[in-house]
Amino acid sequence: RSDADVVPAGGDGKVYPLQNFRTTASAHAGTFTAACGTGVYRGDLLGREYLNNVFVCEPTGALVSRWILEPSGPSFQGLRAKPGREFLASTDEWFRPVNTTTGPDGAFYVVDMYRRFLDGVRFFPDKYVAANDMGAGSDRGRIYRIVPATGGSARHRTPLPVEPAKRIPLLEHPNGWHRDTAQRLLVEAGDASALPAVENIFRHSTLAQGRLHALWTIEGLNGLTTGHVALALQDPEPGVVENALWLAPRFLASNDAIRRRVLELTSHPAARVRFAALLAAGDAAGSDVEQALTRAGSREADNAWMRTAILSSRLTQSGAILSALLHDPAFTASGSRGPIELVGGLAVVLSAQGRAAELKPVLDALSDGVAGTRTNWWRLALVRGIAEGLRRQTTPALPRSVSGLLAKPPAELADSLAGLRKTVTSTTSILQDRTRPVSERIAAITVLQHLPANEAAPLVGALLNRNEPVEIQQATLESLTHLDRRALTPV
Repeated sequence: RSDADVVPAGGDGKVYPLQNFRTTASAHAGTFTAACGTGVYRGDLLGREYLNNVFVCEPTGALVSRWILEPSGPSFQGLRAKPGREFLASTDEWFRPVNTTTGPDGAFYVVDMYRRFLDGVRFFPDKYVAANDMGAGSDRGRIYRIVPATGGSARHRTPLPVEPAKRIPLLEHPNGWHRDTAQRLLVEAGDASALPAVENIFRHSTLAQGRLHALWTIEGLNGLTTGHVALALQDPEPGVVENALWLAPRFLASNDAIRRRVLELTSHPAARVRFAALLAAGDAAGSDVEQALTRAGSREADNAWMRTAILSSRLTQSGAILSALLHDPAFTASGSRGPIELVGGLAVVLSAQGRAAELKPVLDALSDGVAGTRTNWWRLALVRGIAEGLRRQTTPALPRSVSGLLAKPPAELADSLAGLRKTVTSTTSILQDRTRPVSERIAAITVLQHLPANEAAPLVGALLNRNEPVEIQQATLESLTHLDRRALTPV
């Protein structure tokens, strides 16, 4: 997973224009149809109420939408600043906002490309095109400078200092434009003599953003040391710690203090710090790293981003993490969608490597059972992951399917397949048995794609019955993308 909808998308992305405008996208009326020009206000003129708000242009509706970001795990959730109202909207059908930015003066700027028509000529009837200037406004455009009703209109931009040394203090300027520009110019100049003054800001600035920009300026000037990273990892501001974690991996193998701190941060109160720490830790190897990732898997499997961070760790660690999780009674007792996805994902990574010796402990767990296990969801999740991983082998060292593995196992695995065989054959009965825990049946649904088509097809229809729990119906719908449609809907 690499993206998420921070604000409502598609038909849920409602907008509130002041009037209905002509558009060929009538099916999308009342929603975002040409969202663009997304910008985050980082200035110091409009006040804290607007700081870090996200603005999205919608030229079709002649409006600019404003959203407040709230933390949601390692990601964010966008909330409308004022429900049912836009930040900026116009009755002028030529108003077409397409971009937003923070200015050097701290004001907020909106670019209006100023056109009568947005849609291409081919979307209009020929008679309409002949009677109208379809390019009207192509030689025009406007830029709006938005300031507070009082106290903002007389503020003017102060030119940036020419001398590089005088640009350094701007790294802790309250306006993000100054901080960005100062950092860029200092790094582009590449003058290492600026490092002492930049380090002073990094160590002593009372503005967290100032310490952050100084840290990345030091990195850009090739002056970063373990001391800088170690100090930033102890910063009281989570955002500075998060950024330090992007710089930490290069030092994990050579600095024990940084390594220990990164592993400690996998349990930090801030979700974004934990996420960055998991990604950084995954670059290292060792039992301490495996233990930290296992603890995170047990604690945070229900968050998709945290699962992604764990799954992105070194390939050689997937087997150890998976085995440890399967021997954690609290983890195996859960069986919600998150743990199912994590177990399946780790099994994919493990079996795709095609190493029989590393796959054996997991297959043995299927055969021997795990102490404290109250349900069988993890068995089914394992089978799905193993099947998918075998299929993904780039240089096949093992059979490419579960059926092939059962039919012709390598010698190392011959005595470890009883549990795999039993789990595969039990899938159909689990899917049909409504007395089984929902978690087991959801896990069994992920195995559908690996059953013979003539067995899977009849099961799908029954699982989509409205009398089934919503979770079962949803999981079945999601599985359809992996199934043979010709077998499901014969013509």
